Amino acid sequence: METNKKAIWNAISAYFMFFICLSFLWSKNSNINHPFVRNHVKTAIVIQSLLMLSLIIMWFGIWWSIILVWYSLNTIITILLCLFFFWCLWYGAYKAHLWESVTSREIFKTSGMKRNFLSETKNAEYSEETKSNLIFGHVPFIGYIVYGRNREVEKLEDITFFNLLITIFAVILSIFWYLSLASILMLAYIVWSVYQSIRLVTQNEMTTLDLSVLPSPERKYIIQKSMFMYVYNMLFQKTFVSLSHIIDTKYAQYKEKELQETQRLLLLKESTVPSFLFYIPFINIIGLWFFASREQVHIKNGLTLTFIFVLIILFFWVNSYLLVLLAIPVFYGIGYHTRLGYHMPYIYDIHNFFTGFFSWIARIFRRTKKLQQTVKSEKITITKNETITDTIWTEIRSPQGDTPLKNEELVIIEDVDSFK
Repeated sequence: METNKKAIWNAISAYFMFFICLSFLWSKNSNINHPFVRNHVKTAIVIQSLLMLSLIIMWFGIWWSIILVWYSLNTIITILLCLFFFWCLWYGAYKAHLWESVTSREIFKTSGMKRNFLSETKNAEYSEETKSNLIFGHVPFIGYIVYGRNREVEKLEDITFFNLLITIFAVILSIFWYLSLASILMLAYIVWSVYQSIRLVTQNEMTTLDLSVLPSPERKYIIQKSMFMYVYNMLFQKTFVSLSHIIDTKYAQYKEKELQETQRLLLLKESTVPSFLFYIPFINIIGLWFFASREQVHIKNGLTLTFIFVLIILFFWVNSYLLVLLAIPVFYGIGYHTRLGYHMPYIYDIHNFFTGFFSWIARIFRRTKKLQQTVKSEKITITKNETITDTIWTEIRSPQGDTPLKNEELVIIEDVDSFK
């Protein structure tokens, strides 16, 4: 079927014209009452109806009295439902932009509503080393080091990612002083981890949560960067580029850049200090003496983390739970210390920002100093010229007195010595 741009834009608008898009079904315009547009109108109506029904139900909800992180549980659930349904509307509009038909059932299936998040592993023949890695992968913070050194171990990514989510959520609850909820959450996670570890050792069985629907921290970093380019292309470029293509391209560029950086660093001398020390705050200041070594990227990551630690201590004091939250990239960095070209997401960007900012300031000072020197040099030249002119004017006078010679008495002095 040939692409119809007007039909595409009508189909996209259906997702953002709440219930008004019903009028498209009775329109006599062939670009509006188009089979492709009708498909997306019906899909949009289903999603919009479910959104409105959810809002009405939650308005009369029973969880207003339960307060979490300054908001009632009812409000939190309403926000999550709105985010979910707006994501469904955006996905439907995205499919319309690709000239693809889609139903509400397909959108909900893509969203993971029918996804089996529990993955059961039975009768697995794991070695003792693999079992140890899987068990320690459940331990907060330690699991990030284990995963960084053993990324090829099956199921370890799901285990450490679930560990990461629980840790972040518990720390956020603690930041807002919901210490009891944070303790209950961590206790439940400890019971779960111990139970899975016992099953793994005694029965070679294990249950993990399939969290592949959620992007890893590194992948999320790439997706966020790709979203800016995607929006820019949508607004200012004539050629459409799909988001998946941009993400794949960005991820390939990220890996290629790391590979090139690694090859460059391998030509440098190795530092005499273990590279994992460059991620320990304050201790990693010794990295300033090894900045020319092959671990220079890790040194930049670590010093940026130390800088952030200092800011948190200055503004929130040393007992802030933000320090616990910042310990997550520290342990991930220790786990990834063998990746010479590892640009830690967000952290390395902060380093580049401040490096560029201070370089810009330094350039301004250099230009200002150079301009001052130029102005001073020109002043000296002008003063020197004025002095020479005054001297010559004093010498060229009448022999009878101080009266200057008349114009017709002036002579060209070719021999200075004879003049004297």
